[in-house]
Amino acid sequence: MTRRRRIVYWAILIALVLFVVRVVDLAAGLFLPDDTRFSLLPPSSTWRDHRGSWDYVIRTNRLGLRGPEITSEAEQGPVYFLGDSFTFGLGVAEEQTFVGQIRRSISETTVVNGGIVDYGPRQALAQLRALGPAINPRIVVYCLYTNDVYDAGPTYPYTRALQGARKKLFIDLAFYVAPNLSQAIFRAWYAYRFEDVLAPQNDALSEENASDVADPFVMSDTELLQTIRSYAMANDVPPDRFASWLDRLGPGLLHQVAIGQVSFVHLGIGLLIPDYYSQALDLGPVGRPKFERLCLYVQSMRAESERLGARFILVYLPSELQFDEEKQVLNARFGHVVRREWLTSETALQRSLALFARQESIPFYDLTSQFRVAATRPGPRLVFDEDLHYSAAGHSLVAATLIPIVRAVRQ
Repeated sequence: MTRRRRIVYWAILIALVLFVVRVVDLAAGLFLPDDTRFSLLPPSSTWRDHRGSWDYVIRTNRLGLRGPEITSEAEQGPVYFLGDSFTFGLGVAEEQTFVGQIRRSISETTVVNGGIVDYGPRQALAQLRALGPAINPRIVVYCLYTNDVYDAGPTYPYTRALQGARKKLFIDLAFYVAPNLSQAIFRAWYAYRFEDVLAPQNDALSEENASDVADPFVMSDTELLQTIRSYAMANDVPPDRFASWLDRLGPGLLHQVAIGQVSFVHLGIGLLIPDYYSQALDLGPVGRPKFERLCLYVQSMRAESERLGARFILVYLPSELQFDEEKQVLNARFGHVVRREWLTSETALQRSLALFARQESIPFYDLTSQFRVAATRPGPRLVFDEDLHYSAAGHSLVAATLIPIVRAVRQ
């Protein structure tokens, strides 16, 4: 075989291989399932969450959801709440969560708390598909918080990991040649790595079942600073921006994070993604595509609810940045972009959610105005001083608003 024929032969062979790979990749895009992983809590477990000012007990049922066992003794089907840590009730006892208060008020109906910490709309949909048939709800309520806009797309750690992997030429070429297969393989690798990292934490959590106290997260200020500096360097934060951020934060707030009184995650997001809330509330160029993806997830939740024979309700739980001026100041120190008009005006997110719900004929309830009115009255704060989650007072406000709505839909 001459040199010219060998070149032609190899060129044809490579072209055929690439063609076959592309065909397989296109088929994979059609038949590979979407990312349907979701997490649950250790089933039938009890442990104590003792961090900062928090000190409360968490109990789970056999499904791995917070709250009592789900029974079929009630005459009507359950009311099934889906959401993230705000629905879960991070920081408050079970009876203080808005789901727990609704459960007590409507005792003739089973009320299920499907809220899980760190959930986004994708995980909520996956849980509904997996547990919905067993729960057999009559009403499904998806409680959407501001950060669900960002969480509708790939998470920041996932995006950074993917960007880092694609710096290698052969991986980048693989994504160009077979994007669907490459994404599936990378998701599987990331999930394996993520679960491997979390395995010791999950083991510790299992060991805490029925134990006394979970020790609060504590480290020295120096250790925390070194950790944050490492995160900043790994995520290409310019040294001058890091220095400015650290100066604005101040040693007092840094110490509160070190002893577990202020969320390390909330602090880190302010450093790494300053426009985290502004993109969600204003629906900027990054936030708008994520919002559109969020709407697709909500449409799927509604369709799945109807398949189960349940009514679907969408609820918007507002960010503290929309009703608490002091928390705007705190978040600015964290590094977040904040706008004063969020305290009084309707945001692009609220308008877009209302429009989407009207177009899709989805019952929608925006609780922002209730929080703004309550924030002006004397009484306990609606959120924790050191954390963005709702306090017992905030949960009571949500419950008082939703109880008559749930009662009306049940009729």
